[in-house]
Amino acid sequence: MSNIDYWKKILLQNDQAKGAISLVPSENALSPMARMPYAMDYQSRYFLDDQRLFGYWCFPNGARIGEVEHEILLPGLKKLTKCEYVNVRPISGLSAMTVGIAALTEPGDTIFSISPNDGGHASTGFVINKMGRRQIDIKFCDVDTIDLGIFEEDIAKYRPSMIYLDQSTFLSPIDCGPLKDAITRAGLKSLVLYDASHTNGLIFGGCVENPLDQGADVWCGSTHKTFPGPQKGIICTRNSEVYKHIEKAADHLVSHHHSASIVSLAITVDEFINCGGTEYANQIAANGNAFARLLKQLDYTVPMPADEKHVHQVWFGVPHGTAQINNNKLSSVGIAANWVNSLPGNQGPGYRVSLAEITRRSANEDDVGKLVALLDQLFRTESETLPTALCEGLGSLSWKLRQTAYCYAPQLIDL
Repeated sequence: MSNIDYWKKILLQNDQAKGAISLVPSENALSPMARMPYAMDYQSRYFLDDQRLFGYWCFPNGARIGEVEHEILLPGLKKLTKCEYVNVRPISGLSAMTVGIAALTEPGDTIFSISPNDGGHASTGFVINKMGRRQIDIKFCDVDTIDLGIFEEDIAKYRPSMIYLDQSTFLSPIDCGPLKDAITRAGLKSLVLYDASHTNGLIFGGCVENPLDQGADVWCGSTHKTFPGPQKGIICTRNSEVYKHIEKAADHLVSHHHSASIVSLAITVDEFINCGGTEYANQIAANGNAFARLLKQLDYTVPMPADEKHVHQVWFGVPHGTAQINNNKLSSVGIAANWVNSLPGNQGPGYRVSLAEITRRSANEDDVGKLVALLDQLFRTESETLPTALCEGLGSLSWKLRQTAYCYAPQLIDL
């Protein structure tokens, strides 16, 4: 029995996605050129980086992918990370975390990480324990604020091999400098592994401080959130001895590391460097701050970071309607947003959003103002049947933001 009707449905959903507005912090939009490798021969080819591993290309089709990795991708990432040693074998942020833990700790070691209740990734503790390590929660005294007094007591008590900082739901990136200072005062050699999945694009663009400059030993993360690349991961360090362990673990934990994604990531890195990546990163922050400020003016509950500046995520509660009704209304007009039942720091339920993707689609503060006004009208409408003018306004905004910006024009390449 043919499933052709189902595949037609998939194609229709893809067309509908072109007119959608995504405010999901874990997503972004690939450029037209960065999408191309997935429809090209690269997608079918096996790439082990065998020339480096074995001294020859046992999978010959990998040679052209190796050229992209070593001549474009790695030099570009070294420039953006200001880091000599960068590994691109991980296939996701979680994959990068697994490589880092396997490389730099041993079974029985203790690893500190962030509880999901304080904004950590939901899978971190499971992975640590499943790998035979012991996981201990880092204690917080406020949103995004580690209790340094308790931290010093706990590292003296448990003597962790690693501090893994993995913020997933947060307002301000953690400064790992004070943690590294505490480790030094305690006479420990605990390594700090900083997962910047959500802020990589902002770090590359200079909006957020490089965690290695703050004192982190290793920096890892995914490449598809504020950095608008494919779903892949990186791990980097400035320490050559540490990198030897990372490279060995990565070579065995990740073999073929997805040829099309290597090429797509190389294109995105090149575009970030040459097509206004710094401007894009600053605009994310400007749009996030405008979004939060305007919502607060309309009496929405908007928790503010300690420095009163949003760089990526904005959380807000909605005083109108129920979560289910509001989610249905958003979905009906093609708006995607994360609803969280319990935000960190006892902030209660609310939306967790990012302006990264609409910024990638050229949104500025004026566009954000229009979006906030339309969202306010949507939330205040009691019926799930929304006014025609509201739907038309959102349609007009999504049409304006349909093209990906900060990238090469697709017509530059004659296909």
